[in-house]
Amino acid sequence: DPVEDVNDQYRKVSKKDPTVNTSFLPDKQRQIEQERKRQELEQEWIQNQEKIRKEKLLVTFSFWDGSGHRRSCAIHKGASVGDSWNK
Repeated sequence: DPVEDVNDQYRKVSKKDPTVNTSFLPDKQRQIEQERKRQELEQEWIQNQEKIRKEKLLVTFSFWDGSGHRRSCAIHKGASVGDSWNK
């Protein structure tokens, strides 16, 4: 039947346009890759923060008790003033 042949041919033709941008659509493989990249960046950020916290900072201070005293001490970044006085 010629009508059925035409319908079969019409069904076989893909109705998708391969030139359309589909990057906004959900894609499991892309989500897995993004999660892996996010975890890598998070670990890199944590390592950089630890490196920054381990750096020493030179703090110069002065106090007055009838004559001026100027002192300096080296502390790690992220330490509180109380921690530096206890040393």
